[in-house]
Amino acid sequence: MASDVQPARRIVVNSPHVTSMAAVERATAQPDAHGLPCEAWGRQGRLLGAQVGIPKVGRPCSTSSHREAQRETVKRLKEIYDRTRWAAEPEWASARTQWEGIGIDPAEILGTLRRASLHRIMYEDFLEVQAKRGEYREMFRYKVRQATRIISQGQPLIHLMKARSDIFGGLGDLVEARLDELQADIAGDNPDATKSTFTRRRPGDPWMRSFVLHLARVFRAHHQSLNRTIALIHEAFTLAGHGDRVTRDKIRHILRQAPPDS
Repeated sequence: MASDVQPARRIVVNSPHVTSMAAVERATAQPDAHGLPCEAWGRQGRLLGAQVGIPKVGRPCSTSSHREAQRETVKRLKEIYDRTRWAAEPEWASARTQWEGIGIDPAEILGTLRRASLHRIMYEDFLEVQAKRGEYREMFRYKVRQATRIISQGQPLIHLMKARSDIFGGLGDLVEARLDELQADIAGDNPDATKSTFTRRRPGDPWMRSFVLHLARVFRAHHQSLNRTIALIHEAFTLAGHGDRVTRDKIRHILRQAPPDS
């Protein structure tokens, strides 16, 4: 019987790109949601969560210290957004008066700003995950080695159950199918399946673009000049706590780069 034992299947680690910044942008590219969920204010769950309880084994890879140093030099990760930056209600009074004075419902502007805040939270969580790719890669390789060894050791038993289906029924096929699911699940945690945004360590702020354009359309539709529109957008984002990233120059650049019908 031993000669009929099939070799253990190896876990495929070069799975397709399962998560990228493009996917994150597509998820909220259009400002059409209705407010920011409360749980989002507690920071969105990581797109690739660290595995708890898996010890680091062996010598760290030769580039691990470089990746850690790289993470420390990404200044963008030191500017993380949280709900405490949102201005208190009385501070919005002047802006609300301006919006109402030109015929805009403040709820529309506030809704857009809440959605922009959610988009920024998601983007920054993605950046944090990308900065720790080295740590995730080491844990992922450990999981692959462990699972491969367990599957290899279990092959004789699986073969026996399939050969003696008169006793075990379809249990052998069921176990084999579940092991295939386990391999696919582990492969899905492969950190190399995500595209890095740190080639130049200056990832920028693509999260703001669609919301700047949306607010510009709103203000321009109410006959505001370009300079006035830029000032109103900047004031709104600043009150929402994004003044550290959203500047008048960035707003102007986004509007200049936008297609004429945007």
